[in-house]
Amino acid sequence: MTKIKLCGMMREADIDAANDLMPEYVGFVFAEKSKRAVTRERAAELKRRLAPEILAVGVFVDAPEGEAAVMLNSGLIDMAQLHGHEDEAYIARLRKLTAKPIIQAFRVENAGSVERAALSTA
Repeated sequence: MTKIKLCGMMREADIDAANDLMPEYVGFVFAEKSKRAVTRERAAELKRRLAPEILAVGVFVDAPEGEAAVMLNSGLIDMAQLHGHEDEAYIARLRKLTAKPIIQAFRVENAGSVERAALSTA
């Protein structure tokens, strides 16, 4: 089954649209360099407005494991999506800090990178 995530939630209007559309997930970006980055406080404000059936995903880029774990374990976000250079050791450390779901994104630049991404998920 296909699932949908709307990412880059920053404004109340974004959350209102998500509540109307009812995707399975919305994303809050915690990568400072992103133009769609939000603070923990802003994400908390927006999540309070979010329909309870929609799961909040925290998007991280090379963040310290503890930072992601605190947000996961506090209920600010329901799952983490990793978009940096996080390796298997990073994910293992994060898994020791939380039981919440973790998604790892892969950048696909060519056929060779697709093969490497497939091998690293096995």
